[in-house]
Amino acid sequence: MAAHQNAALQQRLGPPANKYIPEKKPLGATGWVRRKWFQYQITIGTYCFDWWERLLVHLLLLTVIALVVYGAYKQVLLVFSLYQWWWQHAVTSNGDVGVTPT
Repeated sequence: MAAHQNAALQQRLGPPANKYIPEKKPLGATGWVRRKWFQYQITIGTYCFDWWERLLVHLLLLTVIALVVYGAYKQVLLVFSLYQWWWQHAVTSNGDVGVTPT
């Protein structure tokens, strides 16, 4: 009885909805880049700007990212040079820490 009710219900409702939804195909490298670019434009909100407004926003963001990378690079160099100085001055040739060689 239940099988008959299910068949009758499916006849009234029609085929399942997933028959009409196309299968997702793999995007590939260019499709992935295009999708990420679209997501970036939607997230930042530059999709509604003119070309010159988009250019200004992208240049501003590129400048900020470049400054952050440059600052991080300089900080790494500073920390490395301080560690190198400590290693040369605090550690003697025999391995004693804190004893200056005479």
